Amino acid sequence: MGTVVAFESQDGVVIAGDSRVVTEETVTSKRIERVFDFDGIGAGAVGNTGDIQEFSRQLENELRRLRIEQGEDVEIDKLARIAARCAKSANVAAVVATHDSDGSARLRQVGADGEVLDTTPIAIGTGAEIAFGRLETVSSDVKLDEAKSIASDTLETVGERDGDGGGEIVVWSLQNSAGDENESV
Repeated sequence: MGTVVAFESQDGVVIAGDSRVVTEETVTSKRIERVFDFDGIGAGAVGNTGDIQEFSRQLENELRRLRIEQGEDVEIDKLARIAARCAKSANVAAVVATHDSDGSARLRQVGADGEVLDTTPIAIGTGAEIAFGRLETVSSDVKLDEAKSIASDTLETVGERDGDGGGEIVVWSLQNSAGDENESV
């Protein structure tokens, strides 16, 4: 299943995910995409490989439709409702991020049952328990660059302790008020 972590920092938000897929104790892929960038909107998902891909396709299509047909920027609460429908349909747990109405970068956790939670930090997947141990000690006063390092370090630790995690770590971030960055660490 792998792991995705997310949390808010002083000047933005971070979503990070690992890339290894393990099926019946055998590594079947080292390159699953769990973290997505939809032109300034971020998402991360855990679940079966095909379900994650289906969630990504559905969310991307919904966002494209809103942007093209209605010319709308999607703020965090609307994004969460859209992501909840997509996550429930695809049977994945997810996290999404975008700006709220005042330009602050925000996160929402979305369950496979469609439930939306406004909480931070967020850790979903097989390594969530391990990740929470690290993330709950992180202050929201950290800068975005430090937050990206913490997310990456957290997933490296998870990969060492969780047989279903590991591989390349992808870190996506969104600054408050404008701009986003997407990088692999």
